[in-house]
Amino acid sequence: MTAVDTSGTTPATNTPRPAPSGPPVFAGDVTVRSITEGSGVTVMTFDTPHAFDGTRAGQFMMVSSNRDGAPLLARPMSIIGTEPLEIAFGYQGEGTRLIAAAEPGEKLHLLGPLGDPFPPLGPEVTVVVEGAHFGTMLALCRERHAAGEATRVLFVTRAPEQPAGPVTAGEQDAALMAMFEPYADLTALNGDAVIEALEARHPGVVAAGAFDHVMARVQAWCEAGGVTGYAALQVAMPCGIGACKSCIKKFRDDRYHLVCDGPIFPLEEVAF
Repeated sequence: MTAVDTSGTTPATNTPRPAPSGPPVFAGDVTVRSITEGSGVTVMTFDTPHAFDGTRAGQFMMVSSNRDGAPLLARPMSIIGTEPLEIAFGYQGEGTRLIAAAEPGEKLHLLGPLGDPFPPLGPEVTVVVEGAHFGTMLALCRERHAAGEATRVLFVTRAPEQPAGPVTAGEQDAALMAMFEPYADLTALNGDAVIEALEARHPGVVAAGAFDHVMARVQAWCEAGGVTGYAALQVAMPCGIGACKSCIKKFRDDRYHLVCDGPIFPLEEVAF
């Protein structure tokens, strides 16, 4: 895991993470198979390049439109399936709007798979998630369901009237929860109720991707109870490979680390 020294001196490093052992990274244009859209959520499937075989929950790819006027920089998208290759996302800006506007048969440019996946988590897992992190956590729930492993989801809802792209957060949250329900035991709650819900089940492992104030509470609860936790981080990620050094997040070692080196990290490492 690379640490970015923001003073302009030589970057510091911790013990490096092992390189992913999966297939080589693919870069090229890929045909869109299908697109569905509802409640501000787009689900898109593609022909699957062989490089994506074996992709695991937590990995992502960079996606960009080939249309005239499309933004130069690609957008990071969590990979939620590989048979076929599948992503799901909400859109707000011009880049994601143009990706969502693609039609079946159109080619989009893909770079991936990128990032390190979740490690094996064991049988007693609770996922804490909210709308912005849904792709990573949906991929985890689907992967565990396919392996016959049960998962409990605590879905942190937003204020119902809050904007969420072209719809309200209440409408989008309802659509997202419906996507989780076939794969997990889901409970909807607000951020203040998360710790009480964790206490009720006391899972062996927590995988969390949510608002920073919720993440801080989950982190403290895991540390107090000796529970293993993993954080799925999400920040602006212009290149996806660490070259631009823009996707930085402060960690508890007082250094800034590249989120694209994850985006899955031990929960105790991250500063919230």
